[in-house]
Amino acid sequence: MPRDGYNSTYPLWILNEWFREFYSYVFGHPTTFNLSIKLVENITLSKTINALSKDSILHTRKEIIS
Repeated sequence: MPRDGYNSTYPLWILNEWFREFYSYVFGHPTTFNLSIKLVENITLSKTINALSKDSILHTRKEIIS
């Protein structure tokens, strides 16, 4: 992550604000995501979820923040 001097908060801010843009540059805009969640050492849960549109994500973020 780029930084300005010793600023340690900027990389986290970039990820929080621009993650979806960086992700789409690399992976495009998939319609689903396959998750593999490790619950405990020998138990893993696999789940496929539908992707949300940018508008839907922004709307949800605005609701959570307000």
